[in-house]
This record gives sequence, structure tokens and C-alpha cells, in this order.
Amino acid sequence: MVDEAGRPQPAVRTFDGQAGVGHVDVARLSGYGHNRFWILSGRLIRHARAQIEPPIYFHLVVRCARALITIAVVFLGVELALLWVVLRYRRSRQPVGYVVPQVHGHTGLEIAWTLAPLVIVLAIAGYSFAELQKDFQPISNQQMTVIITGHQFGWDYDYGNGVVVHQEGTLVGDVPPFVVPTHTLVKLQFRGTDVIHSWWVPAISGKTDAVPGYDNFSWLKIDKTGRWRGECAELCGSGHASMQIIVQAMDQSDYDAWVSKQKSTSPAASPSASPSPSQ
Repeated sequence: MVDEAGRPQPAVRTFDGQAGVGHVDVARLSGYGHNRFWILSGRLIRHARAQIEPPIYFHLVVRCARALITIAVVFLGVELALLWVVLRYRRSRQPVGYVVPQVHGHTGLEIAWTLAPLVIVLAIAGYSFAELQKDFQPISNQQMTVIITGHQFGWDYDYGNGVVVHQEGTLVGDVPPFVVPTHTLVKLQFRGTDVIHSWWVPAISGKTDAVPGYDNFSWLKIDKTGRWRGECAELCGSGHASMQIIVQAMDQSDYDAWVSKQKSTSPAASPSASPSPSQ
């Protein structure tokens, strides 16, 4: 592909990807080597936003509408009650010299308006706690877990059973891909060994931080074969730009063959073309 001046331009290709419950069509610049900063492309971001399936937008609109309706009901209820009191007990309706009853205390009322907010707050706290615990419960159709460890300057993918893909960042060529089977929900468990890194593949997932001393989680499901690119999205040192990410989705049979090959070959450290942290 060339522009009007005859200069070669990277081709734009469309992929289908699914991340979690969302289904997104995203344009990817296949000429990655010609444009190292494709991830910042406004065209890519606009295309991704425009191609999100309508059901996702509908779900968001419904939730926003429910929130607005609740706010409107509470607001109107308070304002109407205030208006009724103002009109019902305005001074012009009372005889000359009228003095409103002086109430110096009501034990029952004071207890009520103290306990009522307490009960409401405790109910909200209990419900919120129960909902938050769902994030730490196993998903029924979860089929595999991969531990992703970020380090200066690369990523390690631990599949368990002795299968580990070690990546060292590079500014020349590609890193080994993170391989997953299609139609499989993958739990991603993120860790960091030195500083905070952020794993981001825009076409198939959101950003998830890899934090030292803390395990972070995300989920990934891809329904079509293909390769997608990303990079570390958290400035982490002099070799930050070399922290490539390549995700490759394979059919189950191809994935099983890939796993068997990984088990039969001893992993060798890849030479790093990125600067060391001390440089």
C-alpha cells in the first residue's frame, strides 16, 4: 500500500477478537516495524470505539438510565416534600401572632433518625462486600490459568506443568508469542518482580498492571485464530519501549501440539537487545 506521494504505508487489516464478555473488531497495523508507535494511533483508537457491538452500548445505556431514574425519583421526592411544607405552613395562612409549637426533643424520633442511616449504611456495606467477593471466586467455565510476570524488560508466561515462555524485550524483530487456545476462557494472573509494568493488547484486552508484591487478575477469551500486538503501558525504565507483547490464538489441536513441543524442549534464554536497567 502506498500514499499519494508513492511512499509505502503499512496495511490496515481487520481482526475479530473477544475479550471477556465484549466482542470487538479492531484495525491493526500489520507493518509494525515501520511504525513502532502504532499503539498511539488515533485512527486505531477511534476504530476500536466505533466497532464495539451495539449490545454492549445497550447494556451501558440501560445501567445509566436506571441510575438517572433513581436520582430523579429521590430528587423529586425531596423537592416535592419541601414545596408542600413551604406552601402548607407559610406564614400568610396563620393568624396574626401565631407561634409554631416549640418542640425541645423527641427521644423516639432521634433514635429513629440515628438508627435508620446506620441500617442503610450497613446494608450497603454488606451488599458491596458480597459483590466484591465474586471477583475472587473461580468462574465455572474457567479452563486454564497463566501467570504473567513483568520484569525489566520483558514478560514471563507460566502455564504450569513446566511450560514457561520467557520473553526478553527487543527493539529488533519479534519476541516469542504468548500462545492461547481459541474458545477458551483464560485467567491471567499478573505479578511484578521489580517495578510496576502494565500488560496491554488493545485489540483483545484492557490494561492490567503487574505490581510487585501483589497479584492482579484479568480474563481473556479469543474466538478466532490470529496474532495481536501490544506493549507495556507503564513507563518502567530505560528499556520500556522494548517490552513487546504478541498474543497468538491457535485452534485447540495446534495449541496442544505447541504445548507438547514446549515440554519436549528445554527453554533457552533469549538474547536481549534492550538496554539494562543500569544503562
